[in-house]
Amino acid sequence: MPDFVTGATGCVGRYLVRRLLARGRDLICAVRCPESLAGDPLFSSSGVRLVCCDFTAGGWDKGVSTDLAVCQNVFHVAGEMPHRPSSNYGANSLWKVNVEAVQQLYALAATASVKRFLFVSSLSVYGDSLKKPCDEYTPVMPEDAYACTKAEAEQVLTVGVANGGPAVITIRPGLIYGDRDTGVIQKIIALIDKGYFRILGDGGNSRSISAAPLVAEALCALVESRERLTVVDVVDPHSPTLENLAADIASLLGVAPPRHIPLALVYPVATVFSLLALLGMRTSFKVSDVRKISTSNPVRGERLSRLVGRLPDYYREALAEDVAWYRRRQAAA
Repeated sequence: MPDFVTGATGCVGRYLVRRLLARGRDLICAVRCPESLAGDPLFSSSGVRLVCCDFTAGGWDKGVSTDLAVCQNVFHVAGEMPHRPSSNYGANSLWKVNVEAVQQLYALAATASVKRFLFVSSLSVYGDSLKKPCDEYTPVMPEDAYACTKAEAEQVLTVGVANGGPAVITIRPGLIYGDRDTGVIQKIIALIDKGYFRILGDGGNSRSISAAPLVAEALCALVESRERLTVVDVVDPHSPTLENLAADIASLLGVAPPRHIPLALVYPVATVFSLLALLGMRTSFKVSDVRKISTSNPVRGERLSRLVGRLPDYYREALAEDVAWYRRRQAAA
């Protein structure tokens, strides 16, 4: 029986498709525009069938219900992010894709007798900045619209399992990076390349980051789990400090490492921008953003190793692929 994959064209999705195909799995990949992938060798494999599915539009469930009827597992990787143009920076579009679509897709999977539903959530459900290490038993405390939608989707799936639906395995990655990255790490790469990035404070803090191939590897391994309902944090084995991450990116780019700025100089400026945000100005340099960048969010991620054993450390490989992706985008611009 094939597996059903959403978000197959994204950063994690492409790594996942490659790994599932390598394991001999047949796939039904739900994408917004199948025609645009006609020349893509990854999706031209005989083991892949593309179907049209746009969670931002109505009526997507009609064709999907037929496809799910022949599937064993669902890998729900697709999700809306605030930085994407399609989200319009609004909570409504985030909720429609990250909560409503999850609820509908899981209900269809239950009707189709799918065995497992693997869902990609986010470490953001714990809150942006943490003072002590957390794990899967730490209470969720989402602080922004995106994190709230992920936390609500997790609750929807918990209720679904309680009502007899398919087993649910939820993974919570941190900042994802790798080939086709469109998130925070790609923005940092661009800023470092242009000489605009500055390390706030001493740079000794670390953020829990997740190489996209590690996330894909974890999904492939966890599909064998016999758990009915479980949450697994998926983070790199050794998250670098902000200073080390910036230095590694600069080395791959062949540019000078970023300079430091004392926090005492940053917070007054961020306060001004925070006040402007209250007046309706859209800005990404608020006090909360400075706190997020300059503090650590240590996550243990020990349950993954207990369930599937130690997975490889993809940090160097995935970071190099992220920088290479940035270079390709620059060359095509």
